[in-house]
Amino acid sequence: MDDQHPTVPTWTPAAPPEARRRRLGPGLAAAAMAAVLLFGGVGLFAARQLSATGAGAASPEAAATGLLAALDRKDLDRAAQYLDDEEGLLVATYRDRVVAALAGRLTGATGGSLDELDLTARDVRFRRVAGSGGPDVAVVELAAGTVGGRAPDGAKLELPAEELNRRLAKETKGAVTAVRVVTVRAGDRWRVSLLATAAEHARAAARGGQPDWNRLGAADQAAPGAASPEAAVRDLATAVEADADAAVGRLAPDERQVLAAYRQSVPAGSMGQLGDPGRLGLSVQGLTTRTERVADGVAKVHLTGGTVRPRPGSGGQAHRAPLDLGRLGNRDVEPYLVAIQRDGTWYPSLVFTAADWMLTRTERERP
Repeated sequence: MDDQHPTVPTWTPAAPPEARRRRLGPGLAAAAMAAVLLFGGVGLFAARQLSATGAGAASPEAAATGLLAALDRKDLDRAAQYLDDEEGLLVATYRDRVVAALAGRLTGATGGSLDELDLTARDVRFRRVAGSGGPDVAVVELAAGTVGGRAPDGAKLELPAEELNRRLAKETKGAVTAVRVVTVRAGDRWRVSLLATAAEHARAAARGGQPDWNRLGAADQAAPGAASPEAAVRDLATAVEADADAAVGRLAPDERQVLAAYRQSVPAGSMGQLGDPGRLGLSVQGLTTRTERVADGVAKVHLTGGTVRPRPGSGGQAHRAPLDLGRLGNRDVEPYLVAIQRDGTWYPSLVFTAADWMLTRTERERP
């Protein structure tokens, strides 16, 4: 998997990649998080995430519909208001880079204008999925309308909801019969969670069991954050060595809720190793760090030194040689984690880390 972050043990250190032909791979989609290439490879881009006073919608269906309607108008700020809480910081942090990357990848544009992108969502309607969700969670599926956009080869593609759902069902051999969106309620407002949406599609495609819906939208009982970005990363390193629950409990609140809800229902490997950091089987010794401010409430913690070793009894990782983090930095691929601040304390974020890493790779590959 060549888009993997260097802190993942299966990653092999390598020099920065040579410029490759223009393509839009799954790495960029994951990286954006502010823009998801979705829905059976059709080419609909969905901007991610912002929670603001008065944001959201009065119902789950209205939240999903409002998000796509705003995208159709190319109004990212409005679209972001229909998306879940802390990920709004993701949009505020990476919006300009995401737009520039998408415009460059799809059209060859250098100015990064969203006008170069062609998004379509007309007369869209969603309906609830019976038997899914809970008091503060609802799953809705695309029931009507026309969605589409521009494919990676530049061809414009628009499909009615029925055809889009048919293609999705065919690609998943009937496991997923319609485009699904997971929404979460905060107070009296509903917002879309695309992280939970991605997990729901992975679960359904793998024919996994029902998630623990009560873990989504519920009061967060996990460990509190740390006093600084560096402390947050160190706490995660310590937790990874302990067990899966401890590691997940150190992540940003929205992320750990989604992982806690879906860990038992998504088959192992369907969400990758980043979906369960406690399974990595690692021990980090002598860790040194350097912090770089990215934006208000966002910091990149560079891992400048230390040794990553397989934890005794970690099974498949036991054969791997220790990894010297300091030597990675000498190859211009210094590993890092991104930490975010919430309610005055700091948490490591796998979503922000993946977004930053993939965007950086994409920018390096552009001619």
